[in-house]
Amino acid sequence: MCSARSQRMRLWPITIVIFVVICPTGLSGLWKRHMMARRPVAVAYVFTRNSLSRQSLGPLRLSDEYLCAGTLPASWRGGFHYKCVDRDSPLSQLRQSLSRDHRRSPAGIPQPWFQTDERYDETSEFLMIQKFRIGNLNCLCALGSRDRISYVLYPLDDLERWLVTAAAQFEMSIVAITGMDWDDDLTPWPAPGVPRGSADFEGNAPSFLRKLQQLVVPACEKALGMKSTTRNLVGVSLSGLFAMWQWMLCPTFDNVAIMSGSFWYKDFLQWVEANCPETKPGTCFMLLGRQEPHTPVPGFRPVGQNTEKIVDILQRHHILTEFQWVPGNHYQHQFERLNLCFDFLKSH
Repeated sequence: MCSARSQRMRLWPITIVIFVVICPTGLSGLWKRHMMARRPVAVAYVFTRNSLSRQSLGPLRLSDEYLCAGTLPASWRGGFHYKCVDRDSPLSQLRQSLSRDHRRSPAGIPQPWFQTDERYDETSEFLMIQKFRIGNLNCLCALGSRDRISYVLYPLDDLERWLVTAAAQFEMSIVAITGMDWDDDLTPWPAPGVPRGSADFEGNAPSFLRKLQQLVVPACEKALGMKSTTRNLVGVSLSGLFAMWQWMLCPTFDNVAIMSGSFWYKDFLQWVEANCPETKPGTCFMLLGRQEPHTPVPGFRPVGQNTEKIVDILQRHHILTEFQWVPGNHYQHQFERLNLCFDFLKSH
């Protein structure tokens, strides 16, 4: 007499045969669905515009987050998730997923975000933004060109809408980097805090520069599929100070554009005078708000005359440099100022 366990074991082959016959996908389909459920999810918004030049983004990676800047209803922003078939799924598979979801998507989602199968073919024009983290840094990458790229060190995570149009308008790839320790990672040496009473600056720029060179730049350019590259660095305020400091020291970035650089920083003017190379390829663009030297904070007031003196130092060393006074104070017209910087970089 067989035990209950032995009877159950004898039924297993019959159960498997019945399952394979009845289930249309069989065991392989069940296993595939099980593995798909375990895969990471890539967030993807594809932005199509007739005015954009055709781009080829290559494979999507499930470890990355894909999104597109623009205006979506607040309740839906960040709410669409698409599973890729493999780690190297071609973009066409994502297009098909988008098209299928469009037929199921709620009313109110704008048409440029979700199109039909006929629109998502190999000739569709689009721009996609990749977003990922490297340590404490947030990297927002927009592909605009595979041979020109600009990195923007920015204090706020509010560049998505600007980034998606700027990459197409200025015909270069753009990476916005945020999340750094603004007061310490961007300052070249320790110095007293400004305004008076603020915490002292720690001067961690050397280690932050190594992080850019060894981790951030290689990862971003691999993700965007960059080729032989002209590389620019754009900075504002303390990241503008960092941009000038590193440009005097190394060739990582070919050109720099600096908005309201913190050239009031202790001993920085004297450092540039002593360390400016005799000659340097590339170009430098700087702008400063006309109201900035009139700030109520005494420690910031030298910024106007120090900026003009640094421009003079660079020009005396035959380094191509352009400087503009622009309307406003330190905090105004940020997107207009970004556009001025990128207009210059596009033409040089």
